[in-house]
Amino acid sequence: MSRNLEKELFVSGTTGSSVLETTVMICIGFACCVLWTSMKVRKILPAQGFASFFFEFCIFGLVPLLAMHISGKVHPVVLTLAFLVPSVFLHFASPVNWDYLKRFRNNKGKASADYAKFDRRIASVTFYRSQMMLATITCILAVDFPFFPRKHAKVETWGISLMDFGVGSFMFSSGTVAGRKNDIQHPGAFRKVLFNASILFLLGVFRIFLTKGIEYQEHVTEYGVHWNFFFTLSFMSVTIFIIRKALSKLSYFYLATSVTLIHLFLLVCTPFQKWVLVAPRTSLISQNKEGIASLLGYTSIFLYGMHAGSIILVDRPRLYTRAESWKRFQKLIFPLLSLITLYFVSGFFTNGISRRLANTPYVTLVAFVNMLTLCSYLLYDAYVFPPSFSYSDRVPRILENANNNGLFVFLLGNLLTGLVNILVDTLHSSNFKGLLILTAYLLIICYGTSKLQECGIRFRI
Repeated sequence: MSRNLEKELFVSGTTGSSVLETTVMICIGFACCVLWTSMKVRKILPAQGFASFFFEFCIFGLVPLLAMHISGKVHPVVLTLAFLVPSVFLHFASPVNWDYLKRFRNNKGKASADYAKFDRRIASVTFYRSQMMLATITCILAVDFPFFPRKHAKVETWGISLMDFGVGSFMFSSGTVAGRKNDIQHPGAFRKVLFNASILFLLGVFRIFLTKGIEYQEHVTEYGVHWNFFFTLSFMSVTIFIIRKALSKLSYFYLATSVTLIHLFLLVCTPFQKWVLVAPRTSLISQNKEGIASLLGYTSIFLYGMHAGSIILVDRPRLYTRAESWKRFQKLIFPLLSLITLYFVSGFFTNGISRRLANTPYVTLVAFVNMLTLCSYLLYDAYVFPPSFSYSDRVPRILENANNNGLFVFLLGNLLTGLVNILVDTLHSSNFKGLLILTAYLLIICYGTSKLQECGIRFRI
């Protein structure tokens, strides 16, 4: 058996894990956030320099990596509770100096004069987006090593896993920042969309030649023979523009729900689903049927992300108070309840969750979990820090750098993943060797984003 075929079989035929177990794995990122803020408000962490970078890298890079490895033997619920223990210990052993946190409030005159200097970016959104991105690029390489539990690898057809969540979360996260502006009426808006779509399409073509040229292993049932994630992003951007232009009076939430219900109808009431799952790959379209079939589903997830972003990021006040955070959370309660209801109802009409089809159960579950996670970060940040606390003090630099250079992180992660697979026999690597390579891989990416930030360069998604 060839090395490429052996690797392809290694990531094929997986069935994932339970919805609860997969969802709780995402909570480990929130536990890391709690740990960092608990140390930050107590002035335990170094303020700057390499020591600051090292501690942040350990918390947001190594802890999630080790959690993925250990979760093969320890339930994620136990892991999450274990990672919360240091924060709980700090809470009781070292009470917060609230006078320190409220220093701006105690000097209202100075605060009023400094308001214009405050960064109006939302710390909770940065936490959510950057941690999701780091987890995604960790998984795309880790999945090729034996230390990565198979239950977290992408499922074949029916089921859910951590990596399945990662793909949808990437779409939702990208949608949150796209939802803060409504520029479809601007002159040249469609031309701009076509330009961006063309760039993504060319990246997809480049990936085809690269993977075919180096004979990189591919899982055909993921997107198809030629289709890849860049093509999905490219066609999705044009699709979303057309939908928004045609139905401009509908909110993003109703647009997303309409698209996923149409997709549900096609899969349930027509031969479309049977064609995707069993039809032979005899033409260019049938060779890439998974990518085509999942396009509407990913479009829905992106639109749900735009809805969340339009509420949290639009019309931001100069100071983001607890009341402002609660007001935005209350606006998301109806979408949250609607999504979880639609998830259970759609389950009666389908065979279950399918990332391969990006069907309605998958779309609504991913959107619900991501929206709830974003709300959790929003409310936690509001209750830990006073509103006058600056953005730079609320957010670790390593996450700010990753958020500001999301496109760089994504592209470099994909390139390094291919390079490692060419140079290293990942399939027969020991756990220690695999973890060491992943540590170096994450270190290169995080250090690269810090250098770009120092140079004032940003490659955002």
